[in-house]
Amino acid sequence: MTDPNILTPRMSAAVDALGNRLSSIETRQAGLLSAIGGRRRRDAARLAIVERELAAALGEKAPEVARVRGQREACVALADQVASAVERARNFVPAGTNEEAVFGSIQTDDGRHAQNVVVRLIAMSDKTETVVREVKTNRTGDFSIQIPRCEINPKATWKLVVRDDLGATLASEPVAVGGTKGFVPFVPLTLRDAGTAPAPQKTMPRRKSAKSKG
Repeated sequence: MTDPNILTPRMSAAVDALGNRLSSIETRQAGLLSAIGGRRRRDAARLAIVERELAAALGEKAPEVARVRGQREACVALADQVASAVERARNFVPAGTNEEAVFGSIQTDDGRHAQNVVVRLIAMSDKTETVVREVKTNRTGDFSIQIPRCEINPKATWKLVVRDDLGATLASEPVAVGGTKGFVPFVPLTLRDAGTAPAPQKTMPRRKSAKSKG
């Protein structure tokens, strides 16, 4: 029977996904999550004492020791993942007055965070691509893009693109820009092998640099 105190892979994935969902987190909400993480770290410290005492009395291989060790490791894992989710959420730069924002995250095909990867927000109109913004991912693979509403062409279609030095597309996803007021899209992208990427397309020069954080 599975110990309910052990963090299962499904639970672990759900907690990790917080970093992808808390793009508009408020300070108070971040404080609450941080409190949860702190409580789990204190639980882990108490369990570590119990684990040592049980091991001294029953031996390292005793089932009771293994159970407490599993609970301690689950507390540490949950605390680490909550801390990571809060850090990632705080790294997102919100849209200012009269701006729209797009948040996203890039990972490799084996699930690692893709750091320092250039991602471009592209507007497509009349079969022409125009790079509207260009930013780099931070150390957790996340990025934030802000666009003044006056620069948003309502007739354009938008996408986020990552290309290699030769112009081959490594990742591409459509994104809604200038749609429902108050809606902030979060777009996850996964890098693919350059050998399977489609041929480069003609792109107009970037208009201006983006503000970014991370």
